[in-house]
Amino acid sequence: MNGPQAMVGRLVHATNAHDIDALVACFAEDYENETPVHPARSFRGRDPVRRNWEQIFAFVPAIRAEVVRVG
Repeated sequence: MNGPQAMVGRLVHATNAHDIDALVACFAEDYENETPVHPARSFRGRDPVRRNWEQIFAFVPAIRAEVVRVG
């Protein structure tokens, strides 16, 4: 499987395995997160993704992702 579904599958797998390296690899080097309601929370790049997910894994140890519908 290629394309968006494969990427989502990698993201889900990395999240459920708490594999920070695999999760961060799902994001482009120049990934841009824009949060219009909270512009100060916007960021660019993989390093903030890593920091955010390290905190999520630490504070929500039972986090699990599941795709319930495609399309």
